[in-house]
Amino acid sequence: MTKATGTDGNLSRRGFLIAAGAAALALGGLRHVHEARRTTGNPAARPPADPETPSPARLRAQVTDACFGCGLCVRLCPEVFAMDGGRARTIVPTVPPDAEERCREAADRCPAGAILIADG
Repeated sequence: MTKATGTDGNLSRRGFLIAAGAAALALGGLRHVHEARRTTGNPAARPPADPETPSPARLRAQVTDACFGCGLCVRLCPEVFAMDGGRARTIVPTVPPDAEERCREAADRCPAGAILIADG
């Protein structure tokens, strides 16, 4: 293991970069774990749907402060995302059912990992 602090006891640049990289990997991994639970049909992840009741738009998206304004989400899913002041934002409270797949793709492909997706 490498030394993460300098001689004065402060976090060195290398230590900071290692810690930031580890945090980014951990957050990205958590998003994939959530996605795997959602797509595997785990009963604990979501209640069973009633086949006779139409499902309302239930997916919600949120753009965090990590967004640096590349605009990829807007190109992939303009029904949900728009640029505002150099950063992306959501323009609808819930994702329309016909845009869910594109919204998930935008979250998966976001280079900053700034899009959070939640059911309900």
